[in-house]
Amino acid sequence: MVENAVNIVYTHIYAHLRNNVFHSIESLNHHIRPLLDTLNRKPYKNSSESRMDIFMRQELPVLKELPSRPFQVKKGKQVTVQPNYAIQLSDNSHYYTVPYQYVGCKVWVSYDSRTVEVFYQNERISLHVRSSNEPKFNRIHEHMPSNHQHMLETRGWTVEQLIQKAGWVGQYTRQAADRLLHGSIYPEQNFKTCHAMIRLQDSYGKDRLEAACRRAANVPRPTLRMIRNILASGLDKQPLLFDEDQDQTEQLPDHDNIRGPEDYK
Repeated sequence: MVENAVNIVYTHIYAHLRNNVFHSIESLNHHIRPLLDTLNRKPYKNSSESRMDIFMRQELPVLKELPSRPFQVKKGKQVTVQPNYAIQLSDNSHYYTVPYQYVGCKVWVSYDSRTVEVFYQNERISLHVRSSNEPKFNRIHEHMPSNHQHMLETRGWTVEQLIQKAGWVGQYTRQAADRLLHGSIYPEQNFKTCHAMIRLQDSYGKDRLEAACRRAANVPRPTLRMIRNILASGLDKQPLLFDEDQDQTEQLPDHDNIRGPEDYK
């Protein structure tokens, strides 16, 4: 049927244009269009219907608009839901939660750069929207067991609230809290440690806690013990060897071996 269709087009369109010369695609299409319309409206042999009649009757009513976004190929894999009621993607090592009832079940994950969908027995049980700045562990609150939800609600501890409380002490305390919370895959594991760090202001005052966190600012992964030891030993009261607030544009002392710009003219 395909070869026959090529022959029909060749006979009804190409044959009429074979002796013409065209200098652009636009000009060629302009001459092809009326011949193509004539072919589509020509009735089939032993039939009163044409290709256009069949298209209008059968195909046009079920046509839909093209997607607004370009098509993206989805990846898929079967994984087992971990005890933390989450699955992990191998492409970025990020975690995405599912309802806790599915812990231990084998599920199918379908994902692309925009979404992560998790299916169990052909039923979608979880949907996550992906972004370039998403956290390492993507949790939906409703996926947690009721006792886990209650614990977070009664303590009032969330990542945003703890960082906000640390920010009331100062910018370096806020920075330390952010690094403490994100020092592991699950920020919730560090809630108690972060809260204990913020409470050090009760014993040492806000200024000393801020100074201790400033001294630990160059450490990629500060710990509660580190900040507590700085305060206990009084290191927060000692001047920093390098103070980023000081002017770093000090002039070099004069010396006979130092040449100026006039030597390079």
